[in-house]
Amino acid sequence: MKQYFLILMIICAWNTFAQETHLGIIAKVQDNKIVVRWMPLDYQTWKLGNLNGYLLERRTITRNNIKVNESSILLTKKPLKPLKEDFWTRFGKTNKFAEVAGKLLYQETSSDTTTQNLQFAMSMLMSNMSPGISSGMGMLYEDKTTNKGEVYEYTTKIVDSSIFAKTIINTSKKTILLPPRNIYAEFSDSTVFIRWQVTDSLLHSAFVVERSDDGGVSFKSIDVNPILISTEPDSLGRFFGTKSDKLQRFYQNYYYRVKAITPFGELSQASSIVKVMGYRDKLPLPKVSYQFLPKNRVLINWTFPDSLQNEMLGFEIYRSAKLDQKYELLSKKRITRNARIFVDSLPLSEGYYRVVAIDWAGKEHTSYPEFVQMDDTIPPIKPIIKIKRINEKGVVTLKWSANKESDFQGYSIFRGENPKQEFSIISKEISKDTVLTDTLSLVLLNKKVLYTIIAYDKRLNASIHSDTIIIKRPDIIPPSSPNFTSFNVSDSTIYLEWVNSFSEDVIYTVLLRRPISDSIACLVHGFRNNNLKSTLNEINTQTSFLEVTAEDNITYEYSLVAYDESGLASKPTTIQLSKLFTGVRKAISPITFEFDTTARSTKITWLAPKQKVRKYILYRKRGENEYISVYKQFEGKYASFTDTNIESNISYYYRLMAIFEDGSETKLSEIFTAKIPTK
Repeated sequence: MKQYFLILMIICAWNTFAQETHLGIIAKVQDNKIVVRWMPLDYQTWKLGNLNGYLLERRTITRNNIKVNESSILLTKKPLKPLKEDFWTRFGKTNKFAEVAGKLLYQETSSDTTTQNLQFAMSMLMSNMSPGISSGMGMLYEDKTTNKGEVYEYTTKIVDSSIFAKTIINTSKKTILLPPRNIYAEFSDSTVFIRWQVTDSLLHSAFVVERSDDGGVSFKSIDVNPILISTEPDSLGRFFGTKSDKLQRFYQNYYYRVKAITPFGELSQASSIVKVMGYRDKLPLPKVSYQFLPKNRVLINWTFPDSLQNEMLGFEIYRSAKLDQKYELLSKKRITRNARIFVDSLPLSEGYYRVVAIDWAGKEHTSYPEFVQMDDTIPPIKPIIKIKRINEKGVVTLKWSANKESDFQGYSIFRGENPKQEFSIISKEISKDTVLTDTLSLVLLNKKVLYTIIAYDKRLNASIHSDTIIIKRPDIIPPSSPNFTSFNVSDSTIYLEWVNSFSEDVIYTVLLRRPISDSIACLVHGFRNNNLKSTLNEINTQTSFLEVTAEDNITYEYSLVAYDESGLASKPTTIQLSKLFTGVRKAISPITFEFDTTARSTKITWLAPKQKVRKYILYRKRGENEYISVYKQFEGKYASFTDTNIESNISYYYRLMAIFEDGSETKLSEIFTAKIPTK
């Protein structure tokens, strides 16, 4: 049944070109003619075609790339049917496939479906063996009335039925029968296994494998029968053919190629050629032993039959630190086949060796591993701790660089509370981990914990201790609070005094301020404590501050908070204060002058107060002999005044006062002097 399925696979490829999967048709362009080939795709269609015969029509579609509208012409003057038995008897004397085809055509009809399908499948296979067979079966026609540059549509139909099939072919494109591809050959146990990919399942129905024994000069088929596909398609839908061939001699080159048999009864082009050489592939395994040599070297030796030296290419030596790990090639060049020793000048402290015999195909015949252990008194290098940290819960994390020694075994971790006392080992066993996680108690009085690490090799040679790492236990107690001791308020400033926190680990204190009507406080200033390093820029310890940015009529809450080295904050100490308002505000200052010598005037300007000004009062004195008195009053929306009543080379003295909308007023400003220069 498997063989029957594989034959039907070739037939089913015709379904792509068939009408309702009953009849398939293909064509190929040949010198001065077109060969048209058709094939029924099931037993009933085959029988119907044999009984009624086939007609073939041709219709011209284009001529010299110009579409034409022409009627079909009938090429077969009468239906094509299988030829009589006497034809097959004569033909069968010179062609064994024709003999089989004739018997299949005229054997008695069976009612068994399996027998019918097998008879049909074998008949279709025989029709592919030669053009004479397919023509004698009424399934091939050579059209010699074609013209170059024309495209034809061929239609074949079974007489008195609705079964037909069509194909289109261009006479300008000669048909090339592609060869099988991806040919591959493998030798094993005196036998060559050849494998190839079916390039075209429509045109490749069977195959011929050819061999050359004379260096590829001439080829002969290795089998008198065509080779069918013997495997089902792979996951990608590809079909492959296989064939085996027994070689007569070892160490001789043989050349193989494959050709496909097409439905036209012709062979395709030959595939690429593969070269195979037979060789002895069953060799004994080398037996390995060793000896120690001076200067810490190892001599590896092995036994192998001298009688089989010519059956191999040479030896290779491999080594591994562990039995089940990857082995490293030690012999950079292949060792000659007559050698039996190898010296390892840089052996591992312990390792496994294997000797591999390489046959003519490059196949490896590997010995059993041989374990070698060297004398070793050299310890690993000192571990180097790279990262140390502890979190607020007392969880310590240490990370260190991994040792690179080939015989490295692992680490032991030690912990102590006092550098003058012996440390305790905290690792339960030697481990290769390069990370330690340890949890410390936070209630002990000792604020520092010490760690060190020792590395060991497989012989338990111990490294020197790593540098001792000091870890400070987390501080979970916040510092004591600073306290306000005195304050003083005026109409323009608020002065504060305090005592700092008494905690020794305080590094800075911050003064915060917020209006009592607001929930958000802002930083007023920060002060370093106890000369410890701080992120703030104050240099000396400070216990007082003069506030000059407070606004009028607003009550503020001032807070002092101390922070220690662990970032813990004290409870805030607060006080609520506001500036003392007497109705008199600070004087306006400064006043500037801009002279215009041409117009003999001076422009007086000042910085306008934040509060809304109702009016300004300007006082002036001319020269040294007058008294200063009210000179001008003007609206508060201006912050300048131009005095045009002045003379050159005379000093003028000015003072300014602002009257606010709320009835308050500024102090009278200090005296500002202006003297217009001579033009």
